[in-house]
Amino acid sequence: FLPTIYYGMSGILIPLMINELAGNKTTVALYGTASLIIASAAQLLAGRSADRFGHRWPPIVGYGALIVASLGLAIFSDQLWGGIAFGILGAAAAWSLASLLFTLVSDGVPRAEHG
Repeated sequence: FLPTIYYGMSGILIPLMINELAGNKTTVALYGTASLIIASAAQLLAGRSADRFGHRWPPIVGYGALIVASLGLAIFSDQLWGGIAFGILGAAAAWSLASLLFTLVSDGVPRAEHG
């Protein structure tokens, strides 16, 4: 639930905030591009770490990063670098949690019911 809300916010509200702070659309476009590239890399890293270290710790780290990003956006909302840095961190955390959703479902289903 939290990653979905954060990603919805980061897709609409953070670009509006960056546009207001920077005053141009180029910065907003760079933020969108960087957040999607870094989120793609974060998904690969989250999947690899779930395979290597198990399914428990990567989601915990992802939720921790999402909380840090939310607090960082709240604290540094009047500074451009804060909006960009914590916005990208939150988008990467939200997308990595989305890629780990299948492991959470798999852990919640009894072994006898696996296909």
